[in-house]
Amino acid sequence: MGWNDHIDNDLSESLKELIAGGFVFEGGAPFAVAQKAIEGGRASLRPDEMKVFEEQLVPALRALEQAKREDEAEDAVGPPPPAD
Repeated sequence: MGWNDHIDNDLSESLKELIAGGFVFEGGAPFAVAQKAIEGGRASLRPDEMKVFEEQLVPALRALEQAKREDEAEDAVGPPPPAD
């Protein structure tokens, strides 16, 4: 295992979560790029695929992480009060 294999493993798990959560749909370029990154890591992506990764998958990964943080915060302190 190389020094940065854990990074690709973490990325693969996050990309799998995106797909399972419905953030990325089968049949589109983001899905194909996600699948390729899961199988071969970011280093396997061609420049055009890296563009799809950066422009479409990175924002989706950030949204997924934000949703996780919000869920964790709600679990820790309870739901926010209802709006009036």
